Amino acid sequence: MKVLFRASRFLISCLVSCVIVYLSGYGNLMENLMPDLATRTFLLSSLVIAVIIMLIWEMYLIFRNKINDLTKRIEELEQNK
Repeated sequence: MKVLFRASRFLISCLVSCVIVYLSGYGNLMENLMPDLATRTFLLSSLVIAVIIMLIWEMYLIFRNKINDLTKRIEELEQNK
């Protein structure tokens, strides 16, 4: 199940990165290039941005879980006193 959630998060980050690259004026920058080179550049830049977004998202989720675990431990320690 975790793999499914990670895959869906990666697909979401790919879609977001494609939208970001497209809205950043990509069409105007690649107007005079060959279509193959423009497509390859678009896909690679979108992939790089998607990987960065995915890493940040995964780090956020991991640290959020660790913080929640630490708060539960602190609450248990306070209740035991």
